[in-house]
Amino acid sequence: WGRILKSGFRPDIISYNIVLKGLCSCKKIPDAVQYLNDAVSRKIVPTAITWNILVRAVLHSRPLVQQCRYKYG
Repeated sequence: WGRILKSGFRPDIISYNIVLKGLCSCKKIPDAVQYLNDAVSRKIVPTAITWNILVRAVLHSRPLVQQCRYKYG
């Protein structure tokens, strides 16, 4: 990603969504949040799709599911 940016490529929210989806698929949610912060710092506005990617990843993460099962049965 760093080399791509250094080459002069200017990513849009679609590019970031692709990266976020990949990171979330690999259970790297903290990294995905960092990329989202990078996008926002570049004045790229997240869309509903962006938020859906992150929310679904968080909701499907194993620790959260286990906590809910423990607490709510």
